[in-house]
Amino acid sequence: MKVRIRVILRLSLLGLLVLALPGMALAGRADTMNSLTEMVRVSAESFVRDRVTMPADSVAVAIALPMFAVEPREVADFRLDLFSTKPVIGTVPVKVTFLLDGGGSLTYAATARVRVYASVLVAAERLNRHEIVTGGALRTETREITHLTDAYFTVPAEVAGKRARRVISLGNMLKASDVEAVPLVDRGAGVTVAVLLGKVTVTSRAKALEDGEMGELIKVQDLTTGKRLVGTVAGKSLVVLDESML
Repeated sequence: MKVRIRVILRLSLLGLLVLALPGMALAGRADTMNSLTEMVRVSAESFVRDRVTMPADSVAVAIALPMFAVEPREVADFRLDLFSTKPVIGTVPVKVTFLLDGGGSLTYAATARVRVYASVLVAAERLNRHEIVTGGALRTETREITHLTDAYFTVPAEVAGKRARRVISLGNMLKASDVEAVPLVDRGAGVTVAVLLGKVTVTSRAKALEDGEMGELIKVQDLTTGKRLVGTVAGKSLVVLDESML
């Protein structure tokens, strides 16, 4: 899965004087504000890129910097740090510190906005609740997933054959919470209930009171006695009861 990441970095002056710290050496003195800004921009791009937990060839960094309130010829060095240990995604606080010839330093607060994009599956048509998802109902689009907390799908095989848990509108991204496996037993449907009594298997008809997948315990209601029972889904429209449940 190829992921694209965009970063926009903006700096604002804190005007905070701090103790000088060892940092990244300048590749020669900056004679102009433009050259200083370019040095910071290139270094900040590399700094952010190296800390994004994605493959390097999937990261695109764009940085916008204001004019720094510092005389370029007074800057001996500068360093970059993160204000937080949180993952470098979304809004990320970054610190830029200029080390001055006089022994002091100027620190700027920076905010990096990292946006992550991925090729994901979206609905190529409206999917109704409990409609079976087919490959023809899907298409691939590039979408932002920066703040996505739910799992998403990238290939049709991951979701084809499942059913929609709710209405999925045309163009909506398919997430794990939107689909479910097709149950072997549908709530309200008639099922065969089987119980082993000694060497004899006794069957009867019941109504499923819950959806159920293979191996799940569900409640059913015997159509003859009206008694509610709990059994294990053992196949399509088949629920097996333990003798102790009778």
